[in-house]
Formats: sequence, structure tokens, C-alpha cells
Amino acid sequence: MCPHCLSLKPLYVEAAKQLKDDPDGLYLLGEINTMAHEKLGKHFQIRGLPTLLIFSPVNDYIPTVFDKNRTVFDMVTELELAAGLISKELPKYADFEYRYMRRDENILLGIFKDKNHPLYKEMLDQKDEFKFLRMYYTFNMDEFRQKLNLP
Repeated sequence: MCPHCLSLKPLYVEAAKQLKDDPDGLYLLGEINTMAHEKLGKHFQIRGLPTLLIFSPVNDYIPTVFDKNRTVFDMVTELELAAGLISKELPKYADFEYRYMRRDENILLGIFKDKNHPLYKEMLDQKDEFKFLRMYYTFNMDEFRQKLNLP
């Protein structure tokens, strides 16, 4: 395995650990040594190593090259997007700030007291209507209200 591939391995192993408990089983991460499996490398037109490909049901399993920052966070986020996951809990404000400030996208943020709040349930029920929009939610009202200067 090439040195660049070896240096990337701990990142995708950690991303796999973070995604392994997904209740829907949407994610499968693996590695292929295209030096040992040249036909496969040619089939997917791999020109440099390491190359990360995402096969997504949202994209009819046509591979797309992962071209974001090679961080665990970006790997997990891109795989969630590729799987069509459009709503995600943000337990801490720092998670929200990191996700929102680093991306040029519109989002919907729901701040709720708990999972029993009727608007939280409504948000989840309507998520298919908002596929064009990433939806985040939190139950950490105090921290978010303070950081966002909300009443």
C-alpha cells in the first residue's frame, strides 16, 4: 500500500466506526488495492492514489469522487448526504458552527426542548418535503439560545 493510502487509512477507519451503528445500515466502507486489482482500478478510471469513491443510491450507485477535505468529519458528512440523510442532531453548538460556517448551503435548524416536542415531530414528518435543504436539530436549548442571542 502506498504511503498516502496508509496515512488516510486511520481517517476512513474512524469514519467507519462513527457510521457503523447507523440503525438503517446505510453505510459500507471498504478499501481496494488497485495495484493488486488493476482491472478494477481501470474500470473505475482511478488515476491517482488514494482515490475515494462514493456509491450512492441517491445517485443510482454511479461512483462519484470524494473531493472534499480528507477529514473524518467531511467523510461522514458526505456519506450522510450521499445516503440521502437530510436531518441530523447537533448536540453542541460547536457542531453546528463547524457544519454551518464551513459550508455554503441553506439549512433549517430546529431547537427543541426534547424529542416529545410537537414541532420536532412535525419537522421529522415533513423532512421528505425539504430534500433540497439540510435539516439540523438540537435539544440543547440553553447553549444554542445563548450562542445565537435568542430569547
